[in-house]
Amino acid sequence: MSLPDAVQYPPLTEAERLELAELLYVIETRKRLNPLEFLELLPVQKLFFDCVANLILFFGGNRSGKTTPVAAKVVNVATTKAKMKIWVVGETFQDSVAIQQRKIWELCPKKRIKYGNYD
Repeated sequence: MSLPDAVQYPPLTEAERLELAELLYVIETRKRLNPLEFLELLPVQKLFFDCVANLILFFGGNRSGKTTPVAAKVVNVATTKAKMKIWVVGETFQDSVAIQQRKIWELCPKKRIKYGNYD
């Protein structure tokens, strides 16, 4: 079975290139300002993210996809509910800093941070 030939598109005009570059710039800027808006979760991750229980436990093995939905849930709850206490627990302090805190910072909507940085 052979692969179909690649589709040949006509070359872009200079105006089309500029418009495309502008659109890509806007999308990348919006991704940097609010990464949660562009996050795509797997079905099991989506179930966790949409859960409204007060206590949520999410278990899985190494590299099973726990960090992203947990960080997304933390950011979502922290930005929508005032005075909420959120505990995110890891096995070690080093894991918490290197994995969980870094992912939470990546997903934070930067336009809503008035004073803060992460290093």
